[in-house]
Amino acid sequence: MLARISVLSIICCTVLYLGVFVTHAEGFALIFVDGFESGDATAWSSTPEICGNDIDDDRDGYFDCDDFDCIAVPPCGSEHCSNAIDDDGDPFVDCDDFDCEGVPPCGVEHCYNGVDDDGDTYVDCGDFDCDTHPVCQEEICDNGIDDDGDGYLDCDDFDCDDDAACQEEICGNGIDDDRDGYFDCDDFDCLGVPPCGPEHCYNGTDDDGDSFVDCDDFDCEGVPPCGVEHCYNSIDDDGDTFVDCNDFDCDTHPACQEEICDNNIDDDGDGNIDCDDEDCNGDPACPEEICDNDVDDDGDGWIDCDDEDCDGDPACQ
Repeated sequence: MLARISVLSIICCTVLYLGVFVTHAEGFALIFVDGFESGDATAWSSTPEICGNDIDDDRDGYFDCDDFDCIAVPPCGSEHCSNAIDDDGDPFVDCDDFDCEGVPPCGVEHCYNGVDDDGDTYVDCGDFDCDTHPVCQEEICDNGIDDDGDGYLDCDDFDCDDDAACQEEICGNGIDDDRDGYFDCDDFDCLGVPPCGPEHCYNGTDDDGDSFVDCDDFDCEGVPPCGVEHCYNSIDDDGDTFVDCNDFDCDTHPACQEEICDNNIDDDGDGNIDCDDEDCNGDPACPEEICDNDVDDDGDGWIDCDDEDCDGDPACQ
């Protein structure tokens, strides 16, 4: 039996090719397949391509998923991008298949959401796509810049917790822990931190660790009881154990000057001048009045019982 496979408008002829007799006649062509019995000859153009058997069933030079006849035919259907199956048989799976470019979950990798957005099994900064993203840069811990773009600078960034530039100063171990050139109580980080706390000026303790205690510490200047010594109130105002004129701070204070008993000046500033100042009692310039010798002994213009110094003296009773 002869099989017609196409309609051709060519002149009649017969060709022997690879054991197949093809007879062309006006308006049609007949095929004789060597080895086929009458009635067994197969028209090549009518044989469907079977998609997945590694055979070019329709003998068009393409087989399986490379044959256009297999488009959208399993296993050559559209690639599903998240089922771990080579749906289109090309042989790329999911996000490795170019058909999945830009198709979730094979989209662009977002570098800070904990999701493998592009489906390449790498997440966020572990994905090479994120190499230049700010979030994936290392934080430099002492340059005043938010290098990794997470909103935290330098030592405020948790990434810097173990960085030498971000170590806290331990106040009292003799080590510059934070490497800023200052250690212990000389480091501003230790202000107010024991043993570098403020000096308490009356507890006998070197509270701020500068080797000076209480009022000997400059921090206590002007702070009670280390205030200014008042030189006439019988109180140790500056807490140095010296009171009034016995305190060196009072050396130049008028109240701590000796009264000169014959210069008509209130040298000690107590309001009494010369012999009227009790400090001059017994001073040669201030002799006592003898009340029965008719002499103005104390030179105040009054003699004997007329001098009030003699009031109550037996000679003047």
